[in-house]
Amino acid sequence: LTVVEEDPDLLQILPEIYGPDFESVLDDSGVEAVTTDPLQAIRLSDAWDLVVLLDGDPATLRRNRTRTVEFLETCRAHMRSDGVLVMRVGVSDTYIGGTGGRLLSALASTLRRVFERLVVIPGEEILLVASGPLGRLDLDHDVLTDRLERAAPARSELLPEMVPLFVDRDRAADLSARLSLDSAPNTIRNPRAVLLAGALHEARVFPDLLPAVAALERGGPRILVLIAGGAVLALLSTTVFRKIAVGASAAAVGFCSMGWWLLLIAAWQSTRGTVYSEIGALNALFMAGLAAGAMAASRWPSPERKVPLILGGGVLLSLGLAAGISLVSPGITIPVLLAAGGALTGAAFPGLAQMSSLETRRSAGVAFAGDEAGAAMAALTIGIFTVPLAGLTATAWWLAILQLAAVPVAFVALRKVT
Repeated sequence: LTVVEEDPDLLQILPEIYGPDFESVLDDSGVEAVTTDPLQAIRLSDAWDLVVLLDGDPATLRRNRTRTVEFLETCRAHMRSDGVLVMRVGVSDTYIGGTGGRLLSALASTLRRVFERLVVIPGEEILLVASGPLGRLDLDHDVLTDRLERAAPARSELLPEMVPLFVDRDRAADLSARLSLDSAPNTIRNPRAVLLAGALHEARVFPDLLPAVAALERGGPRILVLIAGGAVLALLSTTVFRKIAVGASAAAVGFCSMGWWLLLIAAWQSTRGTVYSEIGALNALFMAGLAAGAMAASRWPSPERKVPLILGGGVLLSLGLAAGISLVSPGITIPVLLAAGGALTGAAFPGLAQMSSLETRRSAGVAFAGDEAGAAMAALTIGIFTVPLAGLTATAWWLAILQLAAVPVAFVALRKVT
């Protein structure tokens, strides 16, 4: 038995909470407790007979990494032919309507894309149990009782008489019949379960959030078109106003820079895991690219003339993300793309500052303020709306279109200062 826990301190605390019996289990020679990310732990063996996902619902992109089609395919590739996977869903079988039901259906459909067999175990938290055609999935009480009596240790607190309480076949059959398995699956590129799980989690404090999320789901494409179209039109309209054209160009740079960072970190978490040292190294790489780009551009004789070209380079980077290159050999492509995104962002700073007709310190402040304002808007719109509603690919396309629209804005700003 391999127990995977990301927090090493938690493994030290749990025996103090649960007592000597729990500590003796961790000390057992047949039990190994490892501190790593589940995405990396699943690759420790090619012969798992049982994979149990007891982590929480995918309320964030980070948590979503163990609930995607791609991760489940990795699990199956590292399991035995008769292996079984169990996924906990924080939805009670007494509430499978509304957002909770849609989350359950999305996760069930995700499992069905990878595994041929699926059994639903009702309860306060529903268990989705999946396997290939050779998996031993059975809800018969006699079969389960016999397995328990043969497998359970003498001191087990789980008694055979409790099996009917944990596995209600009639409720399971009813739940399976009411479950919609034609729902769109949850993937890295389209993490649709994040919006649903996040809404359920936050609704404990903000109950009005659930109908708002339902409205977003129904009008998702129209809402995204309005947001994207409004952003592009607002950017292009700044060509009329001399004083804000430079700031608008800087905002576009900051928006796309933050967008690249969000998409690439999300891609890393979804494909490689969330080991904190790795995330820190990726952030350092992005900042190093930013510093290198700014240092190189500060030596150019007329850096402001290069801004449209830099924006064009950003368009190519966004199109690459839309094509999915970050998901091809992510251990190589994501660091390279982060460094490139940082370099493009940094290289734009000196030119943006030179574009302003203000004195040096104020012009640098305008460029920096515009960049930070754009980054803040990207964190809000991309993190909350576009990625959960439209996915990574559509968001990357939007970044490409937005940066393309910024090219004429930069030309106008450049012409007005020359």
